[in-house]
Amino acid sequence: ATMAKKYQQRIEILLAAFVAAPETGLAPLRPESGMFMLVDVSATGKNGTEFAQLLLDFGVAVMPGSSFGRQASDFIRLSLTVADEDLKRAADRIINCALHIRG
Repeated sequence: ATMAKKYQQRIEILLAAFVAAPETGLAPLRPESGMFMLVDVSATGKNGTEFAQLLLDFGVAVMPGSSFGRQASDFIRLSLTVADEDLKRAADRIINCALHIRG
């Protein structure tokens, strides 16, 4: 499959995981193209930088949205360049982190 097709499949993996866990408050934005996805984490009570820092304890590294300007400070950026299985594992850990934060 082409890389664009793989990225689309990975977008669907992430969207399905986050939609199946509405209690997390995580709000992914479907990218039109590219190899990254933004997720709004503000419903957890944390900004992107705080959430990214806490996520390290769950074994997942993401980029805080604030790296891309103040308007993105409530977001984290996920890379779609990792293997599907790794992405599924990361999504589970992101969900667990959000549930942990929300108590």
